[in-house]
Amino acid sequence: SVRAFVPIEQNGQVIATLQIGVGDSFLQNIEQALQGVAVHLVQKDNTVIRSTDEQMVGEVVDVTAALQGTIARDKNDTTFRSDLPIYDPSEQNIVAALRVEQNIIAAHENFRTLILTSVSIFVFTLLISTTIAIYYSHSVTKSLIFTATIARHVADKDLCHTPTIVKRKDEIGQLANSVIKLKDDLSNTL
Repeated sequence: SVRAFVPIEQNGQVIATLQIGVGDSFLQNIEQALQGVAVHLVQKDNTVIRSTDEQMVGEVVDVTAALQGTIARDKNDTTFRSDLPIYDPSEQNIVAALRVEQNIIAAHENFRTLILTSVSIFVFTLLISTTIAIYYSHSVTKSLIFTATIARHVADKDLCHTPTIVKRKDEIGQLANSVIKLKDDLSNTL
């Protein structure tokens, strides 16, 4: 791993040292999280000292702008590259540079996969929602038709028809049972 040390002073005396570092696990986590992205840690002589691509370790790359404190970006047909300065904890001295390279083709493939996954989830959700809506609609319609049939028998003065009690507990079931009770009460009164 790469480490930087900065003295912590109080009243002109060093009382502690602050240490920060970038280790191999940092680069591995980036590689796992961002497929198609390569990260290179470059020291001041432009030599890659750590990388998610082991073949790049020891190679010389031009990160001069980053080592001078400027964030540099570059793009060609297959790669998008950013060079970032790495400062020591005091943020006064540049200790290294971080080069991030992204394969544009892999990024487009990841984007296509994301779109396909999103569309698939949307279609699946739409199908489930439609199925539930049709089922519920059919259930409500069936109960309303049953209630309307009872009301029609009452309107035609046919009080001999004996419907069964509706088992629904919602408002539609209550309406159907109220109409059945109305029919029974009218039948008993006459």
